[in-house]
Amino acid sequence: MSTGQIKYGCVEGTHVFEFIGEVRAVSCVCLSDMVDAFAYIANTTDNNLPSANMPQCLQGVSSEHIKCLLVDLNQSEFLDSTALGMIARLGAVFSQQFGRQCILLCTNPATMELVKSMALHKLFVVLNSPSDSMPTAQLADDACNSAAELHQTVLEAHKVLVTISQHNKHAFASLVCQLEGVKPNV
Repeated sequence: MSTGQIKYGCVEGTHVFEFIGEVRAVSCVCLSDMVDAFAYIANTTDNNLPSANMPQCLQGVSSEHIKCLLVDLNQSEFLDSTALGMIARLGAVFSQQFGRQCILLCTNPATMELVKSMALHKLFVVLNSPSDSMPTAQLADDACNSAAELHQTVLEAHKVLVTISQHNKHAFASLVCQLEGVKPNV
């Protein structure tokens, strides 16, 4: 079970994701759904997905409502590679699909070292800066994740990581191959 959480909020077109505590793969399935929803919004003028597919907090949001992405790692204590990969995927969608600036805040030296080692600076403007308090709410309870959803999230996260740097490719390419060849127990 994860001791961390991911919170989301939006203020005047700035979409904020806060990573708090020890964030591991089980907390990232809902984040993956959010990234998918943002990608859908970027590629359509009709964002009226059925409510089962569009997270409630993004229903009615159009690309005009998306100005900036802010990822706040100031309260994070640990991020596993899936969490780092989902942060990378989020940054990639925002920068590539919307052409929007992505900002990552991190004052924790250990977390900053992880951010640097995973080359997230290629997707984000990384600032060693405290964050202002913004209204956010926890994405969802990770207890509802199926094995298939978790497997897909871990695979998606690591597929993005291997594209960012040679170091990441060397570290995670075999894991991606292994995950692509394994069907999870459902």
